[in-house]
Amino acid sequence: MNFGNELLTFRLPWDELPGDELPGGDRLSKIILKSQSAINIISQAILDVPADTYTITDGEWPTGLRSDVVYEPHAVVQEVLPPIIVEVQSIVDEKFMTRLVKYCQFAYDRYGMLPIAFIICVGKVLPAALLSKFTPHGQMPWLSVLGSSDFWAKGCYMVTNQGPLQDIRHSPGRHELSPLQALSLFLLERSPTLHTHSHSEDPTVIKLYTESRNLTDTQEQHHEQFKEVIDVVSYNNTKIIEKADAALNNVPGSEVARHLLAKAIAFNAAVKRKYLGVDDSDDDLEPLPAVSFQPLFSSDHDDIRFVATYREMNPERINSKRCLDEAHRAGRCKTITTSAGLRTFYNRKVKK
Repeated sequence: MNFGNELLTFRLPWDELPGDELPGGDRLSKIILKSQSAINIISQAILDVPADTYTITDGEWPTGLRSDVVYEPHAVVQEVLPPIIVEVQSIVDEKFMTRLVKYCQFAYDRYGMLPIAFIICVGKVLPAALLSKFTPHGQMPWLSVLGSSDFWAKGCYMVTNQGPLQDIRHSPGRHELSPLQALSLFLLERSPTLHTHSHSEDPTVIKLYTESRNLTDTQEQHHEQFKEVIDVVSYNNTKIIEKADAALNNVPGSEVARHLLAKAIAFNAAVKRKYLGVDDSDDDLEPLPAVSFQPLFSSDHDDIRFVATYREMNPERINSKRCLDEAHRAGRCKTITTSAGLRTFYNRKVKK
């Protein structure tokens, strides 16, 4: 095997990045299927059109339903070429097919033309009677075609492990893959590394792993930038809220306003904990609840604000005993003597 240096040790980081990064997993599948390489592979195989005839478009429909991926032809040929709806599905059953019909009807409303539906079934077709409604494509017998899609699709195609592709997968070296076969096997096999793919020397498979590496690197960079923005915004919000709270200290009648500020700090901490992906495994305080209005006495407010601020400043390792010790050293939570009491106090004053 002659792998480039970039792919020699590359492993799709499905256990390190948010979302399912395995081929066939929802997130990575959409990333790959939105690439121009995948668009060309599918459109050329099914419609025999030149490269770059199709492009990615919005997959959200008027009711809020969303297709995995939708391709549309460029404007100059939109009146003669149909849109293509691509769905990666674990279980293809009656419920899914009914939803697919709706997608196709929405596409017809948008384009005035019945679409092509292309299904990549990474799991099973259930029941077996449904699979029997698909027949082998004339020129591509490993590709299944639904017997009848009248009035909702120009054609409905499917690739699945329950067919000839399974034989091709288990017979590496005997079959020279077409680009669509390679793309299908890339998504169906769910192999995190090129080395363990059944056709690791196929040029299209190698290209797909190369693009996956580049695309997931880009996604990771975007995620890290997003986390940095959340961190900065959260920090600035907390400081601004604390200054506002300090300005209200000892101001008669400010209990309600200060309670609202305490809620804002608690919410800010919850957002930071959620989007920065911190580990809550050592947190023996209950998760930050959504809060509702409840007037507090000033001393209670200061105590609850201390706990909320402590959670904000220590998102990775929060321990109620350490929090209580810190509170006592700061002259807060004087009437609370146990970590269980601190939890009860916090969740009683900041209710779900």
